[in-house]
Amino acid sequence: MKPDIKSYLNSWSDEIDSRKNRIRHLIGDAHWLSDGHHKESILKEFLIRYLPNDLNIGRGFIKTTRDLTLCSPEVDILVSDPKLNPPFLFEGDLQIIDSSAVLAQIEVKTTFNKSTLIDALKNISRTQSIIGDFKETSPVWKGISFFTNGTNSSLEKLVIMIEAAIQKALKNEQVAVVPVCIMVLDHYCCFLDQTSSNEALIKLFDLGTLSFPCAFVDMFSAMRRRYGGSVLGGLDNVIESLDIAKPIIRKITF
Repeated sequence: MKPDIKSYLNSWSDEIDSRKNRIRHLIGDAHWLSDGHHKESILKEFLIRYLPNDLNIGRGFIKTTRDLTLCSPEVDILVSDPKLNPPFLFEGDLQIIDSSAVLAQIEVKTTFNKSTLIDALKNISRTQSIIGDFKETSPVWKGISFFTNGTNSSLEKLVIMIEAAIQKALKNEQVAVVPVCIMVLDHYCCFLDQTSSNEALIKLFDLGTLSFPCAFVDMFSAMRRRYGGSVLGGLDNVIESLDIAKPIIRKITF
């Protein structure tokens, strides 16, 4: 049997997809809150296996010693480095940390649609505003993950929907920060490069089961660069070698 790295990456999505269905198979439509926590736990456990064990991975809040009256909304998955700054609190999987210790923020949602995307975008921007403007937050990997696709729109219509959601979510925000990545399990992966306080470049891919793997490889790469590692390496080169359909690229304003 020859090595098949694409199948290996697809197995990440297969594992996440299989685990997310376990509670649903058992409880049906009951206890939606427990189902949501279960999805967060799935991703946390995945990250714990693949990230260095000296990082703190859990839910939590961000504060800053510049102004201790400020506090972020609760973050579904917060990755921090206690070597950069020790946490104010770290009990169980709950952490309250200084903004300087943040490595990554992930908002976890069940269904991908415009309203849930708007909610997640607001949480990202309001949380990151504790750190600073879009330039100051650029070292932090910021993602939104969806487990179910709630739209059957074409890629062209999805770009329009994402732009409209960003415009609505950030309309009245003093500091506007967009995520690095929006991923939908087994469907889409959207990368955003914020180029100014009100502009970003969107690259929207239809990746199927490679959506989550590509997103998390990008996250791992961002962390490697944060610590002075190479720009490309390891799984980045694998992703680059895969036969992936070209994305829709669009510059958006908000």
